[in-house]
Amino acid sequence: MKILLCIVYSKELDERHEDIGLCSISAFLRSKGFHVKLIGYTENRIIENIEQIIDFEPDIIGFSVYDLSKDATYNIIQVMKNQLSGTKIVIGGYYPTYYAKQALEENKLIDYAIKGEGEFAFYKLMLAIKDNNGFENVPGLAYRERNQIKENDITELIEDLNMLPFPSRDMLIDNKLKIAQVYSSRGCIRKCSFCCSNDFWKGKWRGRLPADFVDELEIIVNTCHVNKFFIIDNSFEDPGYNLKRLETIAHEIINRNLKISYHCNFRAEISRKMPKELLVLLAESGLCSILFGYEAANMHDLKVYNKYATIEDNVNAIEMCNGLPITIQIGFINFNPYSTFESLRKNLEFMEHYHHCTMYNIASRVMIFSGTEMKTSLKKEGLLYDETPFGYNYREPRIAALANYIGSYMKTLNKTGYGPDRFYYYKVNHSNMLAHEKKLFYHENKQLEYEIINSHEARINEILCSFDHDNANWFRLLLELSEDNWNKKYADIIMNKYLNLDLVKQIALAIDKEIANTHARLKEINSKYDILY
Repeated sequence: MKILLCIVYSKELDERHEDIGLCSISAFLRSKGFHVKLIGYTENRIIENIEQIIDFEPDIIGFSVYDLSKDATYNIIQVMKNQLSGTKIVIGGYYPTYYAKQALEENKLIDYAIKGEGEFAFYKLMLAIKDNNGFENVPGLAYRERNQIKENDITELIEDLNMLPFPSRDMLIDNKLKIAQVYSSRGCIRKCSFCCSNDFWKGKWRGRLPADFVDELEIIVNTCHVNKFFIIDNSFEDPGYNLKRLETIAHEIINRNLKISYHCNFRAEISRKMPKELLVLLAESGLCSILFGYEAANMHDLKVYNKYATIEDNVNAIEMCNGLPITIQIGFINFNPYSTFESLRKNLEFMEHYHHCTMYNIASRVMIFSGTEMKTSLKKEGLLYDETPFGYNYREPRIAALANYIGSYMKTLNKTGYGPDRFYYYKVNHSNMLAHEKKLFYHENKQLEYEIINSHEARINEILCSFDHDNANWFRLLLELSEDNWNKKYADIIMNKYLNLDLVKQIALAIDKEIANTHARLKEINSKYDILY
């Protein structure tokens, strides 16, 4: 049997990263002797290359489906079924885990939906199809039988992740990606109210052996010639009670003389027990960038989000990285259905003080998905009016008006190409790429290149910090207007002063020019270096 595994990248999904779930399923099926083709393209690119898919003649096509990419994936399923009518369609991933029956009902072209972890389930489904057996023993499967949709229970998760083959790297090679996605663990030990990870992984954390994890890094460096990594663990320090695992991974990397850079996620409360010596060791091993999931800078919202970290933890997490060659990113959710004017002001103070007062962070609203505690709560309180990620009402109508106005304004700016999405690229994606390159320059003792990047980064940050000040001003004025007497006319006047298109475009073009000049200078020194994400 020929199997095609596909992720369809929509404008909401980042095509610059692999889909590690499909990559792992692909490797597992290949280890069992199946012929697998693995692709990850945008909707348009898949349509442009449809002839290659037809020539492959797949018996089964599997899609990884997310809420944000569902429509694009359904469009591609229609296109493929028009050309390959006899091919069976399987979907897996987040969306079918929570909406398996609904997915089969809303799209009659889908034959099977897999809930939860996919390696064993997909393999058992293939055996059932190949041997023409029933599907009742396929864990987590939803399928059609006599005009009915049946759903099997999800069985136990894979206990030993070390027995899985390393994920396939077709997407990394075919799409010429610069950063490889890797995981050292699956699962999450916390229960944030807006996140489904704890529910998806059934509250269970499982870690790979440090040597096994670093084996994979070494193979990717040697065979794919990629030395930049994004460690996608929910939080790299898990299981949390012992940091020895982190120390062992760092030593494994250093002892093998792997010259790599990597980004990872940490929780802010790690600042309570992370020794400075361990952070220095991680930086030496290649840690160049950390995302701290702060989400809020006030106790009201931190309780709403069920965050374990405190405001003090958030501050200490930033402080503990001072003086180290580590770039700090933050996860932030400014608006939620329970937001108050006081909570929004506290968020603004924090964002402004630590230079994270971006359009993206200010406009950020909590997204509501199935499997989350917040969705259950909103349903009980009657604040949920549909199943879309933003289908909720606010307790405070004045804040609803404010959030909707800002969201609409940002959407209009994004359509011009000079909105929060573009500046998110500067603040996060480009910043992370600089962090990776600086780390590799350091490893290779490239002092001149290192200084060029340092100077470039300082100039970019100077521009963005000035822009942060403007963002803080308009948000502060809109908060006052919203609390006292909302008036769209006055809101438009404020935004036209501090965030008009000409101003935003001018700032973006200045940053683009700075990036182009620095990129050209690096190319003059050595053409292999590339600071473009």
